[in-house]
Amino acid sequence: HLEVQKHPHFNDSLRIAVESAFFRMDQMMMTEEGRRELSEYSPANNNANMNSTVKDMLLGCACVNMKRRPGAADVGSTACVAVIRGNQIIVGNAGDCRCVLSRNGQATVLTTDHKPSVPAERRRIENAGRSVVVTGGAGRIDGGIAVSRSIGKVISCMFVF
Repeated sequence: HLEVQKHPHFNDSLRIAVESAFFRMDQMMMTEEGRRELSEYSPANNNANMNSTVKDMLLGCACVNMKRRPGAADVGSTACVAVIRGNQIIVGNAGDCRCVLSRNGQATVLTTDHKPSVPAERRRIENAGRSVVVTGGAGRIDGGIAVSRSIGKVISCMFVF
C-alpha cells in the first residue's frame, strides 16, 4: 500500500497507481537488491524468529534459494487485494482467491479466478506448451497445480505464469 500511496498518480488515477506499483514490485522481485527492499515492507522483518519459508518468499528466487533451501522455488501463494479511495475501489487477484462485494445483502464477484479450467487461462497455458489435465473435476497444469497464476511458485512460473 505504501508504493500505491506514494505513486504520483495516486490522487488522479488510482488504476494507474495500483498497476504501476504492482509492476514495480514484480520487477523488484527479479533482483536481489529489490527483494531486500521488498522484505523491509514486511512486519515480520523485525522478527528474529521469522519462519525461513516466509523469508524465502520475501527474499528468494529459485536461482538464489534453491542452493540453500531446495524447496524454496516451489513455495507460492494466491492473493487478493483491494484499494479503496473515496468512492473508488480497485481490486486485483492472483490465483483462485476471490474478491466479493456485498451491497444490501447481494453478492457481486469482482475478480475472476485464475484456474486452468477457465477457457482463456487454458488457452494461455496450452500456448505456453503445457497441458491441462482434468483430475477429480479440477483442471490441473500438467496434472499438477490447480491454479494458473500465483505469487511465487517460481518453478511453475518459469513456464506458464
